[in-house]
Amino acid sequence: MPFIFFIAMIVACKKDEFARTVDEIKALDTTSLIKVYNATVSSPLTLVYINDKKISGTAFGYGGLFPATTTYAAITPGNVNIKIKDTNTVSPKVILSINTTLDKAKYYSVLLFDTANKSKFMLVEDDIHRPADSSARIRFANLVFSSVPVTNVDIYSQNLKKNVFTNIPREYITPFIDHPSKKTDTFYVRATGTTTNLVTNNTTNATIFTPGVHRHYTIIFRGRYQTTGTGTTARGLTFMTNF
Repeated sequence: MPFIFFIAMIVACKKDEFARTVDEIKALDTTSLIKVYNATVSSPLTLVYINDKKISGTAFGYGGLFPATTTYAAITPGNVNIKIKDTNTVSPKVILSINTTLDKAKYYSVLLFDTANKSKFMLVEDDIHRPADSSARIRFANLVFSSVPVTNVDIYSQNLKKNVFTNIPREYITPFIDHPSKKTDTFYVRATGTTTNLVTNNTTNATIFTPGVHRHYTIIFRGRYQTTGTGTTARGLTFMTNF
């Protein structure tokens, strides 16, 4: 599976007229489809622009998603500039500016991470396809923030009684793998090679869910690594439904 990785530092109007959220999942054979997830610790509320046209109707911050549904946003393929801006109505600040080429009939995720004053991103092509059986598909993104080196992690499935992802470093995303659907599973993030849980078993951090048939999910380790508990920026697991 091809992956496109980009890591960028912060780069550096009149109030925009309200822009409708772009139509989602339309004419797949002629459009590119994107989804944006914000794991940037202490992120301001942000909006998404494509070639300087606002495409997100509602601002979203840390833990937020655009589109805020299980679908993608359809855009014109080719050379594009993706900007993430804050919501200042007088002079919006560009948090990130991403120049890339998107192919038609392909899905992409833009994953924002690190901290508000040093925002980074990954742009990844999403391999969306229907498994031959009733499986779901899952992948793992290690987007937890730490200013010092921390251990790699494993993701343990309570349902399968084994690690489904192993030795994953920070700022890395795995390919999708098949995973049993229609059965509630609990996922634990652990320091690699140990049974020490870095995230507790609770629904607040969305470590428990029931994968749907043929659905695609990204399990995300986010927050400040050194912050434990249930605070807003405490380390935790969440998941994004890709499709």
